Amino acid sequence: MERLSSYFENFSETSKRKKDYHKVRHELQTDENYLSDPVPSTETDDHSLKNADMIQLEEQTPNGDLASDGGAKNFKKCLNVTDLLAFGVGSIIGSGIFVTTGVAARDIAGPGVFLSFIISGFCCCLSGLCYAEFASKIPCSGSAYSYSYILIGELVAWIVGWDLTLEYMIASATVGRGWSGYLKSIIISGGGYLPKPLDPIDLGGGFSVDIIAFMSIIILSLVIAFGMKESARFNKIFVVIKIAIIIFIIILGGMHTDSKNWSNFAPYGEKGIFGAAAITFFAYLGFDGVCNVAEEVPNPQRDLPIGILGSLGISTVLYVAVCVVLTLMVPYQLLDPEAPLSVAFNNIGLNWASIIVAIGAFAGLTTAQLGGLISQPRLYYSLSKDGLLPKWFGVIHPRFKTP
Repeated sequence: MERLSSYFENFSETSKRKKDYHKVRHELQTDENYLSDPVPSTETDDHSLKNADMIQLEEQTPNGDLASDGGAKNFKKCLNVTDLLAFGVGSIIGSGIFVTTGVAARDIAGPGVFLSFIISGFCCCLSGLCYAEFASKIPCSGSAYSYSYILIGELVAWIVGWDLTLEYMIASATVGRGWSGYLKSIIISGGGYLPKPLDPIDLGGGFSVDIIAFMSIIILSLVIAFGMKESARFNKIFVVIKIAIIIFIIILGGMHTDSKNWSNFAPYGEKGIFGAAAITFFAYLGFDGVCNVAEEVPNPQRDLPIGILGSLGISTVLYVAVCVVLTLMVPYQLLDPEAPLSVAFNNIGLNWASIIVAIGAFAGLTTAQLGGLISQPRLYYSLSKDGLLPKWFGVIHPRFKTP
């Protein structure tokens, strides 16, 4: 930690267009005991905090009192380790576990695809260690944007901030379309039907408007608007459903395995296993969203690293288990690239299990979409506080404590 602190200090002194590390730490200490590590004290730090930086900090709070705000303009610190783990797992495991495994196993790695998930999971853990150290040292909203601002400068941070904005916006829209598709599949499989007005509206030129996808974003946005604790409860419900279905799939599939399907364990060789790891790596994306709720964690130094690395560990175990069962159920050549689990169960005569798989994918998309929608306003909040977006993006609701 001391080495990282020294690294931040050196970078902070090189450019006025960077956030000052000690200033950020000082801002985060407006809540008593929020940061267990005190701000390192040096003559340079004392001088900066007693002059321009301190004046600016005093102007940002009523009467210049940094500790007497009473939390009126701060997030509500209500998230525990379980909430962070659920948030991380919910953001990581979407529908990819039900799709990526088939593509990687059939076309790239073969039955040894579970090794690809182990390799990519290990690589993500290395990245997760960096996020864990940054998040515990500077527990503020903005994730990679905030860290870039402190370490490199405003220009790179501005680019990273807008990259993340595009990522969250496009991902939310894409997941919304997938959410709509799985909901329709579940309803039709159950013998129901959707009213004609809910069908996608074709605009021509390959564009269409999906009413159900639009409504999913509105509904989840309303859930988020009513408070982080409520959002965490909602997220945990769907994460439990998703994990329960994945475990059910593993147990049910494990009862119909055949070791002969592993007779050609690595048909594409080592190159195929490592090549598949490049694809399965993307199945782990989403763990960085845990960093965006850092200001809502009472004990960030302990809880954030557990939330980030723990969610990666849980996801890796589930991914590997599903891959092992899937490739033992049917020959890898017969795996369907679009719906490998559903088709695999159909091949062994368990057609009804495909409905369970669809429900699991639906729950996975719900938590993935929720994670993206939670991260967006907190990123905008950080951009606004730094003057890169209008000030009203940085307003926190006085009752619900949401940006």
